[in-house]
Amino acid sequence: MSYGEWVDFYGLQEGKASLAAERGWVPSRFWVSLAGNLNDFFLERDYNTLEELSTELLIREADHEFMRLMRESYKLAVQGSVRVELFQTAQEMH
Repeated sequence: MSYGEWVDFYGLQEGKASLAAERGWVPSRFWVSLAGNLNDFFLERDYNTLEELSTELLIREADHEFMRLMRESYKLAVQGSVRVELFQTAQEMH
């Protein structure tokens, strides 16, 4: 993605975050690389339970405005580079 596309992509992420705040959804934090692939973009959200994550994903997918922004951002992502990972703290494993 070129720098101009990255700026557009980031603007879409801010739009999704604003919409999420209006809807009362879990907020996102954005991270960018300071070294390595400088156009990498990371989005992080903290859910209390898997059920909360599952429920919110279904609600987001049913929201037409949110999905419009998602589709616009997909056009700017490098094909095959988007992935979803699920983490828990080591303390939660005990």
